Amino acid sequence: MIEFVIAGVLLGTVCGLLPGLHPNTTIPFILAFSLYFDPLSAAVILISAGVANTFVSFVPSIFLGAPDPEEALSVLPGHRLLFEGRGYEAVRLTVIGGLVTLSLGLVFLPLFFFGIPHLYGFVRPVLHVVLFGIIFYMILRDRSYFWSFAVVLLSASLGIIVLNNLGSTMLFPMLTGLFGVPVLVYSIMKPGKKPVHSGLEFEKISAGRAVKSSFVGLLSGVSAGILPGVGVTQATVIAQQFFGSKNTRDFLIAIGGVNTADIIFSVIAIYLIGNPRSGIASAISGLISPGLGELAVLISAAIISASVAAIITLYVAKRFTTLVFSVNYKTLSLLVLGFVTFLVIFFTGLQGLGVLVVSSLIGLIPVLSGVNRSHAMACLIVPAALYFWGVGI
Repeated sequence: MIEFVIAGVLLGTVCGLLPGLHPNTTIPFILAFSLYFDPLSAAVILISAGVANTFVSFVPSIFLGAPDPEEALSVLPGHRLLFEGRGYEAVRLTVIGGLVTLSLGLVFLPLFFFGIPHLYGFVRPVLHVVLFGIIFYMILRDRSYFWSFAVVLLSASLGIIVLNNLGSTMLFPMLTGLFGVPVLVYSIMKPGKKPVHSGLEFEKISAGRAVKSSFVGLLSGVSAGILPGVGVTQATVIAQQFFGSKNTRDFLIAIGGVNTADIIFSVIAIYLIGNPRSGIASAISGLISPGLGELAVLISAAIISASVAAIITLYVAKRFTTLVFSVNYKTLSLLVLGFVTFLVIFFTGLQGLGVLVVSSLIGLIPVLSGVNRSHAMACLIVPAALYFWGVGI
C-alpha cells in the first residue's frame, strides 16, 4: 500500500507547485487507474494526493502570490513575511499548522465520531443565519464600514452571478482575481518593493501557541469537511473572526491546518453521515463504501503522506528562497501573472478571463483602502447563505 501513498504524494506535490492545478482535476485519470488495481488503492492515491497538496501548495501561494482557491487567504499574511525576508518562515508555519492539526485531529477523533452526526443535524437548518451573522460581524469589526460593505456587496454580487450562471469551474478565476492578482499587481506597481534577504531564519513558536492556533485550524477544517455550504475559506474566515488571532504567525499556523483537516474529515463524513463534502471525498465514495477497516487505511495513508509532504514542502521552500532573491521580483511577478492568466484562459476560456478581470478590480479595493481582504470571501459565503435560506436568485 505504501507505493500508492508515494504515488499520491508525488501527484499532490506536482499539483501543489503548479498554480491553478488541483488534485481534483486528476480524479478522472485516477478513477480510470482504478480499473487496473483495486478501488481501495485508488482511494489511497486520492487522499494522499489531497493531503500532500494542502502542504506543498502554500509555496507558490506565499512566494509567488498565486494561490489555489483553498489557500487564497494565506496570500496577504504570507507576503507580509516574505517582504520581511521571511518567506521560508511563512511556509514553515503552515507546515507546523498542518502537522499539529493532524495530530490534534487524531487525539479528538473519538469525540468527533460521537459529536459530528449531532452537530450536522443541529446546524443544517440554521446555517444561513450563522453565515449572514459572520458577514455582519466582519463588517462591524473593520476600520471602514463604507469600504468593507462595498467589498462585501461587490464580492457577493459577483459570486451570485458566477455561481448561478457560469458554474463552479469559474471559482478558479474568481478567487485568483480577488486574492492572487491584486498581490501580484501591487508587487509590480510598488516602487522598489521586493523581498528582503534574511536567509532561512525563523521565530521560534512555543508548543502552546502552536497547539492553540492549530486547534483553530482543526475546528475550521472539521466545519468545512462536515457542514454543507461551508468551504475551507468560509471556515477560516469564521475561525479568524471568533477564535483566531490577528497575529500573522498565528494565522498562518491556523490556515496551514484548515485544508489538511478538511480533506481528512470530508472523507470521514462519508462514514459518519453518508455525505461526501469535497471532490476527493466524492470520488472516494464512488470507489468504496468505507467501513472502519477501510477508514483506518485511509487515515493511515493521510498520516504518512502528511509527514512526507512536510519534508518536501520545507525543501522546496528553501529552493524558492534562492529563486526569489536571485531574480528581479517584478519580473517574476509579471511572469507569474502571465502564467496564471494563461491557465485561466486554458481552463475556463474567455468567460474565465472576464471573471478574472472583474474580480481583480474588486480585489484591488481592499489593497488600496486598507480594509480586511477576507471581506471578499462574501463571494462564497453569501451565495451559500442564500441557498440554505431557500432564496433563489
